[in-house]
Amino acid sequence: MGSKLGSLLSLFIFFICALFFIDLIVIQADYVNLDAISSTICNIFSMRGGTRALDEVNQYIEKQSSLIHINIINDTSIVGERLEFELVSEIKPLFFLNNLNSLSIKRSVIVGLYNGEFR
Repeated sequence: MGSKLGSLLSLFIFFICALFFIDLIVIQADYVNLDAISSTICNIFSMRGGTRALDEVNQYIEKQSSLIHINIINDTSIVGERLEFELVSEIKPLFFLNNLNSLSIKRSVIVGLYNGEFR
């Protein structure tokens, strides 16, 4: 009897731990996705000249996911200046919380600096 009860309790704890680790894996996958998208956005901003490429960046983000939004922190179109932006993604965890959470990543890029030279 005790062995069966112990097995049931261990399965319950295993199920909770599995949900927790699945949440961690989903959050890490979303973070890696945001990082890859931010690298492409950095290239677009650098090559196309800062905030003048904002329409192209918005089209790229909409093509990737509808849950990702971009916030421009320091907007500039001057070559050699630093442009800062933040990508925010909404995630719905299985176990942590029952509501939507946001995962954000901040990046900066030098406008016009591409492959180590200004264009």
